[in-house]
Amino acid sequence: MLRSLLILAACSGFASAQEFESVRVTNGLYFPVGAEAAPGTTNRLYVHEQRGIIKIVDTLNGSVSGNFLNIDSKVGSFTGEGGLLGLAFHPDFANNRMFFVNYTNNSGNTVIARYTANDDDSASASSEEILMTVSQPYSNHNAGWLEFSPVDGYLYISMGDGGSGGDPGNRAQNINTKLGKILRINVDNPTGYTVPSDNPFVGISGDDTIWSYGVRNAWKCCFDSLNGAMVMADVGQNAWEEVNYEPAGEGGRNYGWRCYEGNNGYNTSGCPSQSSLSFPVHTYSHSAGISITGGRVYRGPVASLYGRYFFADYASNQIWSINPEGGSLINHTSAFSPDVGGISRISGFAEDNEGNMYILDRGTSSTNGEVFAIRTTVPPTPQACCFSNGSCTQVLPADCAAAGGDGGFGEVCEPQPCPPPTTGACCISSSCAVLTPDACSTSGGSFVGLGTECDTACAPAACCLSGSNCVVLVPTTCLAVGGEVAGGECTSSTCAPACPADLDGNGSVDFADLVNMLSGWDQPGAADLDESGLVDFNDVIILLGVWGECEG
Repeated sequence: MLRSLLILAACSGFASAQEFESVRVTNGLYFPVGAEAAPGTTNRLYVHEQRGIIKIVDTLNGSVSGNFLNIDSKVGSFTGEGGLLGLAFHPDFANNRMFFVNYTNNSGNTVIARYTANDDDSASASSEEILMTVSQPYSNHNAGWLEFSPVDGYLYISMGDGGSGGDPGNRAQNINTKLGKILRINVDNPTGYTVPSDNPFVGISGDDTIWSYGVRNAWKCCFDSLNGAMVMADVGQNAWEEVNYEPAGEGGRNYGWRCYEGNNGYNTSGCPSQSSLSFPVHTYSHSAGISITGGRVYRGPVASLYGRYFFADYASNQIWSINPEGGSLINHTSAFSPDVGGISRISGFAEDNEGNMYILDRGTSSTNGEVFAIRTTVPPTPQACCFSNGSCTQVLPADCAAAGGDGGFGEVCEPQPCPPPTTGACCISSSCAVLTPDACSTSGGSFVGLGTECDTACAPAACCLSGSNCVVLVPTTCLAVGGEVAGGECTSSTCAPACPADLDGNGSVDFADLVNMLSGWDQPGAADLDESGLVDFNDVIILLGVWGECEG
């Protein structure tokens, strides 16, 4: 198919001719609402159609294979907000073949189920194990997202507030119901699920599966593959759509619905104080669109898009991006105009295992759903990659993330673009951990220094004591007794003075040192400067050659 190269307008904030292209990968899908790349696979997406069928799309040639999974008989009405709404592959899918779906059943209730695939190409509907069923009082606001956190490996699930309008049952603020929540469960079990012990309401009043609450209809969320932060797009009521940001591990947040819609009060009767709520990092009014579709934090090969959070509006067909934590808004609608057709009815975003981003168009009928790809047109260039010890290396963005580094600091490492380190090696008994100085002190350890690593920091090594004595000690112990860490093993030269001919250690080679040497004539000792085994004429020559003040 023909492909047109895109040039971003100067007013967009990017200056990149032919940096990427927008390409239609395939069409003819039946109401696609999401897609995922299975771990260990390349050049394929598993697209789930709202009716209850998962198909495999070859992202290179656009071909659509037979059904990976068909559960259309289990899925209820999909003409509105119900149907097969979410898909997540277990991180170890290549070995355990487990994947999970979120759908509304024939009774209109939400089902979270586990399936076991036969291989990369097929799974049987009979392998279903239902993990939970959540009663839905109305037909709308079923949310549907589920995804594994790259940080803790748990499965996260979005639940809408139960529907109707204005959350009439005040379910989003009720911590004893799963509706209007983000749930978090552990599915690494042969059957069923368990609740992580650090979920916010474990051991106290509230549903143990709840991770965060106060959401209306978080239709699409995502985890940033670089740092595990969650970005949530929550569909608004009458006036505002919103984007929420949650750093990795910060559960227990109340995002404010039904008390607030975006940053504005909606129904504040009986609500907690504003100070206890987490407000969005971005909102837009219904003059720009009326139904937000959450997307992805881009970590692919296009440098100008890297690190931006992409989202869209289902009704207005606008595509934007922001910094995940908030900031300037960029409109990409025109820049993402594809080679064939047009992108509308945006129901979801996806990314493959190569970091390319995809946009799903649900379509206006059962035969015209589409998938579009945003692909680089230029080879990726190495970028500055920063690590916790303050070091920097220039690698491709994807390789930076894989190595545990952080990008976004420019293209080169010189001059040093990375923030100074805040952690270092902490020696605790016979072990070592990379901690902040305060955390090291709290743990009863000895802090080696900012930017130090554990590979050798706490291992026993040569320590020079007074009198040029060498002993093997843990570095922190060496420093504590007034020694100097030399590293390595103790040898005859490890702790030798910087000025070996200064036999009396007064800082200069003089007559007193000559007398000292002559007194040990024809004997081994410190005056044997050439290490021949005996003090002799050669040692005198060496001493006279460095006569005077010692350097350094």
